Amino acid sequence: MNNEKKDRSGGFPAKLLLVSYAMRRVTYLIRGLVGGYVLYLMYQLFGESVKSGEPLSVALTVFGVVLTIAGVYFVVGAVYGLVTGIYEENGPDAGEKTEDNEEKSEE
Repeated sequence: MNNEKKDRSGGFPAKLLLVSYAMRRVTYLIRGLVGGYVLYLMYQLFGESVKSGEPLSVALTVFGVVLTIAGVYFVVGAVYGLVTGIYEENGPDAGEKTEDNEEKSEE
């Protein structure tokens, strides 16, 4: 069995979610936290309007829906990037760099 990791950064889901090796693992964690916080804020916004019985204006509703979609996008992109291991530390050329460094240190 081949131990090499598959290059998933060029696949359709990765391109759709803007996931690449150029991003570090911490960036995906921050992206997920920000997306989760945006979803929480939109939950609070829509929940308060339902509890109070006051309807939101059309502009505020559209803005809330757009931010909800953005929050879901950030969370899904972060989870996909973290689960598949697509970040710079596991880049396809990471193994080549370490082998070159080991050869130079032996000389």
